[in-house]
Amino acid sequence: MGILPFDKIQLEIGFDLFLPTENPLALNAKVGTPEDTFFPGSPSVAVGIFGVGTKSDVTDYFALHAMVQKNLPWGGYVAVGGYYGAGSATVWTSSTGDVNRAGFMGGIASPDINVNLPGLKKLILVADVQTGKNVFGAGGPVIYVYFNDAIDLLTGPVFFFDQDLQPGHSSWMWTLQLDIDVTLLPPPPAAPAPASAPAQ
Repeated sequence: MGILPFDKIQLEIGFDLFLPTENPLALNAKVGTPEDTFFPGSPSVAVGIFGVGTKSDVTDYFALHAMVQKNLPWGGYVAVGGYYGAGSATVWTSSTGDVNRAGFMGGIASPDINVNLPGLKKLILVADVQTGKNVFGAGGPVIYVYFNDAIDLLTGPVFFFDQDLQPGHSSWMWTLQLDIDVTLLPPPPAAPAPASAPAQ
């Protein structure tokens, strides 16, 4: 959820529920700036934290991350960044016993594929990766299906870099993510246009 009313500095806070587990709650937050904030053509920049869990040595990942993202002239975007796991070493330990706290994060998206059918507005192809032989290390291609401007479904395969840390030692999974944008507070009213001079 976005909580700042500014154009140039934006802050999001949220939570994840990992079910079924005994300690499912993890908090996250991110602050960022849109493109062109620092100079014309500057990329968007974001720093944040995810995996702020409630159980020591179980869900206390405290993953700090930073990303820069740039829209491409022909549509789509490319994003690059990295992360560092500041939490317990236990939760950043691989199945072979090595502690892997840091890695690369990146993604790329296609231009909008406009469909413009009733109930289906557009599609976007996306691929992303988070390196590291730890519980978060994974990558894969997905597709965003936009039913309208406020509702979309992300779906596709995710391939893990350390399958022995995953439920059932699975090397991959199929992901589904439903996004629904809701405006909780109405935007401020626009300033009235100045009165024009009467026609001569």
